Amino acid sequence: MLNVKKLDFNDLEKYWNELKTETGYYPFQSYSYLKIFSDNFIKGKNLYLLGVFENEKVIGLGGFERVGEKIIFIGMKPVFGNQELTDFGDVTCLKNKINQVWPGIINYFSNEKIKQLQLDYVRDDSPTLSFFKNSKITQQTVSPFINLPQTFEDYLASLNRKDRHEFKRKLKRLEKISYRFLFDEEINQTNFDQFIKLHQQSDPEKNQFMSDQMKNFFWQLVNINDSVWQIKFSSMFIENQKVASVLYFSNNKEMLLYNSGFNPEFNQYSVGLISKVFMIKTAIEKNFLTFDFLRGNERYKYDFGAKDRILYQIIFNIL
Repeated sequence: MLNVKKLDFNDLEKYWNELKTETGYYPFQSYSYLKIFSDNFIKGKNLYLLGVFENEKVIGLGGFERVGEKIIFIGMKPVFGNQELTDFGDVTCLKNKINQVWPGIINYFSNEKIKQLQLDYVRDDSPTLSFFKNSKITQQTVSPFINLPQTFEDYLASLNRKDRHEFKRKLKRLEKISYRFLFDEEINQTNFDQFIKLHQQSDPEKNQFMSDQMKNFFWQLVNINDSVWQIKFSSMFIENQKVASVLYFSNNKEMLLYNSGFNPEFNQYSVGLISKVFMIKTAIEKNFLTFDFLRGNERYKYDFGAKDRILYQIIFNIL
C-alpha cells in the first residue's frame, strides 16, 4: 500500500537517516541542505516535505516549495537579487522505486489543488527524467564535468594542445617562487573568513553576492555534517600568503566544485585557474572518478577539458 505524508524537519531527519544509505544522492537533496535553505529562504506555509511510504517503509523523500500556483524543488527559488544557490534538483528514492514515488507525490499535490510542477536542473542521468519523458522537457543549462583518468599525465595528454601548453607554462612559472597547495583538514572560522575575503576580492559581482545574509547561509552550509558528502576547502599559498580558496563537496568518487575565490594581485600566476589544476591533480591521485564544475557553461571549464552534462527543466501540469 502506497502512502504519502507531509513531514516536518524532525520527521524528515528520521526518515532521511533510514533512506540515505540505500540510495545515491547529491548534497542539494540532503536533509541538512534542505533545512538550511528552508530556514533562510522559505516561509513555513509554502514548505512541503513529503515522504512516500510503501507498506509503512519509506521509499522516497522530496522537498518542495509552493510559489504561486506551482510547486518547485526546495532551493530553486532565486534569492537576494536573483542569485541561484542550488545546482541539481531531484527527489531521493530507493533504486527502482521512481515509478511509485512520483505518482504518489503528484497525487498528493493534486489533492492540494496544485496546478503545476516545475522541476528545475534535473540531471540527464536522473530516473526522474525518464519518468516524465512524456511531459514538457527543455534543456535548461549544463554541468560540465571530467571523467578522471588514472594519472595526471594522462589527464594533460587528453587536453587539446593549446590548453595543455598553457597549463604547463603556468605550472612552470610557479617553479620560480615558493608556493604550496593543500586540502584543509577541517573548516574553522579562520579559513572560512579567508575564503569569504578571497571570494569577494576575486570579482565585483561576487562581492555584491556575498552579503551578510549570504555569509550566514554559507557558514551554516560549511558546517553540515553528512556521512556521505563532505564539504571542505582547498587552499593555495604563495610565499605563505593564501591566494586562492575553493569550496567543494566530495564523497569517495566525485568532487564537486561549488564556489571559489582568489586574490587578483596574484593574477600573474593565474592562481584562480592553477588552484583548480592542483585540485584535479590531487583528485586523480586519490582515485576519484569524476570532477564536476557544477552548473554553468563558463569558458574556463572547457579549458580544463570538461564535457557537458545536460540539466533539464520539466513542466508537468497536474490539473
